[in-house]
Amino acid sequence: MTDRTVDHEDQPVDHEDQPVDHEDPAEAADRRRRPSRRDGLLALAVCLAVVAVLAVTSPDPDTVQVDYVDAPLGHWAATRTYDAKLSKIEYATSVKPAGDYQDPVTSTETFVVATLTVRSKAKTDLLLDSIELHTSDGRIYHDRDQFQIAQLPIIQPGFTGHGQSVFEVPEDRLRGAQLVINPSADQFKWYDSGARFTLDDRFTIDDHPIRLGTGHSAVSR
Repeated sequence: MTDRTVDHEDQPVDHEDQPVDHEDPAEAADRRRRPSRRDGLLALAVCLAVVAVLAVTSPDPDTVQVDYVDAPLGHWAATRTYDAKLSKIEYATSVKPAGDYQDPVTSTETFVVATLTVRSKAKTDLLLDSIELHTSDGRIYHDRDQFQIAQLPIIQPGFTGHGQSVFEVPEDRLRGAQLVINPSADQFKWYDSGARFTLDDRFTIDDHPIRLGTGHSAVSR
């Protein structure tokens, strides 16, 4: 039996028949960053799980016992999470929004401008975003969104917030009305106390526009 020796050096390889696919580095990096379908399904599953937990643990507003603290104009209403005071109440047929270049907003009814001061006693951010005017005949008016810049800001723990809420109400429904700060709820916290202020039946509707400020907060003293 004869040994067979193959000399590979004598057999050149034709590289032209074996093309090499060189991927662009930018395309490769983009492909690595692109989320896969599996990642998308995993993220969706996590979101659905969070929604399910919140649905189970969040309180039902209709079943939570709410305690309201009543106070007259200019006095503090001390709740468990904040102290609130209706510092001033004004009535006019036009309101000048905050800002030097804003034109007054007029109404054929009455604008009620409530100036509020709130001291936070909460351990996290305090958001009071449900402020209403309740009339004696059971009607409820919400503050006007177009004047949001003047409203109470989010108040940090240990701070005092200042803001104004503007309501548009027919004059004949103002007597016996109440300003109500309702408990505010989101997915993570629930405030179970509110404040109510009875408005004075004696009031004067100003002919001049009421100039609004800007909602702000400062460290409590």
